[in-house]
Amino acid sequence: HKEDGQETWVISQYEPQRKIAFVRFRSNVVLRLDIELSEVDRRTQLVITKSTTSVNPRGEQYVEKLTEKSTENYAKHFELALNYYLRNGRAIGNAELRQKMHRHG
Repeated sequence: HKEDGQETWVISQYEPQRKIAFVRFRSNVVLRLDIELSEVDRRTQLVITKSTTSVNPRGEQYVEKLTEKSTENYAKHFELALNYYLRNGRAIGNAELRQKMHRHG
């Protein structure tokens, strides 16, 4: 988010082909993102867990504004970006991702 300024990502856990976890530090919040892969019926299942912790009153306001809809949008954004990377071998650009998000409503 633009109002939060710089963001630092740290890989906090890495197990090849099983799990990766990131901690993202912003000025007002700390976010943890866990991505786990498992095999289910000979297919790969992806489970993403995201948690947000405020570190000051402004962060508390941010956390209070999180909604089910914003969480769904984040999940859809992540899914589109990851699928694009897996198909094309490169990250999707912001403009193209916004277009895809708009089409998937």
